[in-house]
Amino acid sequence: MPHTAAATRNSTDDGAFPDPRTHDIYVADTFAHRVQVFDPAGNYLRQWGAFGSAPGQLAATYSYTTRKLYVLDEPAAGQARLAELAVDGGRGGAHTIAVAARDASWNKIYLVPDLDGGLLIASSSTKKKKHVIARLNVNVSPPKLEALEVGNREFIVPPIVDGSGYTLLLRQDQGNDKIRRERLKSLTGKQGKIEEVGTGL
Repeated sequence: MPHTAAATRNSTDDGAFPDPRTHDIYVADTFAHRVQVFDPAGNYLRQWGAFGSAPGQLAATYSYTTRKLYVLDEPAAGQARLAELAVDGGRGGAHTIAVAARDASWNKIYLVPDLDGGLLIASSSTKKKKHVIARLNVNVSPPKLEALEVGNREFIVPPIVDGSGYTLLLRQDQGNDKIRRERLKSLTGKQGKIEEVGTGL
């Protein structure tokens, strides 16, 4: 069943996310694999350390709909782990949602909140000239994979979500600056378990 974007408030995905209640700022520190918290004046408050000890990648985004910070990291070679942190002024730690296989050739990974509280994992491979968007329903337990959209070319920026669909900006070919714009009204494709996202990460 296709999923269509709904017209509600979206969040930023630039690595810094406000707590709407306390106005504390959560910062996803990609290279140190941690999330740091600062007060509105910029004073350091606390942090969550590395989710895994092995070198890996980290992406993060905040959803105003679910009021949670979502983090994707690589705890070990060949793995991707998705975790959530409640952002409500509390001091809770991370809760692992799922662990899936990861192919290192997928070198660009983004987390993007969908407008109804769902979560998009968007990744692409420069080497394979492919991209994939996995649409997750994180409002149910356990979370479910609702759509898996696969296409050609790599992402230049994260997918853009608005009330009428999804905009993809893709590189035409490796090594050139031509941009291809694709517009999707809905996401379709495979449904199942989050673990089945597989090597498209």
